[in-house]
Amino acid sequence: MDFTLSHSDPVCSALRVLSHLTDDEIQRHREVIVPVLQRLENVVSAPLAPIKGRSETAVDVLNLAASLLPRIAHFLSQYSDLTSVILAADYSAVDDPRMVFLTWKVGKSDTTTMFLRTLSTRYLASCYYRRYGHQISSIPSSSSRRHGKIGKFMSDEKITPSKLATNAISNSQKPRLLEGILGTPGIWLALSTVLSRFPHVHFTEIASMGALLSHGVYPEIMEAATAWSRLIDQCQSLYTDHIREWLQEPKYLKSC
Repeated sequence: MDFTLSHSDPVCSALRVLSHLTDDEIQRHREVIVPVLQRLENVVSAPLAPIKGRSETAVDVLNLAASLLPRIAHFLSQYSDLTSVILAADYSAVDDPRMVFLTWKVGKSDTTTMFLRTLSTRYLASCYYRRYGHQISSIPSSSSRRHGKIGKFMSDEKITPSKLATNAISNSQKPRLLEGILGTPGIWLALSTVLSRFPHVHFTEIASMGALLSHGVYPEIMEAATAWSRLIDQCQSLYTDHIREWLQEPKYLKSC
């Protein structure tokens, strides 16, 4: 049987496919099926309660990312070298250049801003992981995120404490965790159009996202991520060097 996931009628199509799978087919695709079934079981068995805030599933985010891939591909095709995009950006809009591109105004962020936001988010994730990676579990608890190392990290990195900074550092760990699962740095670019959704994605959904991507449910996303991995690493290196130069400016050193 051809194991496919319909995007046009996902609920009915998925249930129809699952109901007709043979035992052998279930075993062959178990790493994709198990996370989905676990989520269904958790939702169905949980007591009904008012929903606080908005939450999104792995499938929600990946469906949207897949539909927006052409937007990123078009942006990248316009540049033979992205150096000018990184160096010509305005890093002076706020006191800390690391925070400039982290605000997200729906409908007002063009693809260039999304690209720079991806680099700044990955920069924070890498800095945080470099300090505390050996102490971070694969799926951090809400308690560890609230009372863990973020405050100390901001102090050590001389980042002015703010809700924006705290949320950005915490949420940056989700795509970083996904990059670790896949071993594909380019996933940051492939998902750059949906980074604004990650605050609404629970850490437990990242494992499901990794399973879906690893097992070919969204081949277009993984093909793009693989193709763009070298590019994101090169751009990240340039961005990091540029940020370090900014942080040596007398104005910033004085404010610290």
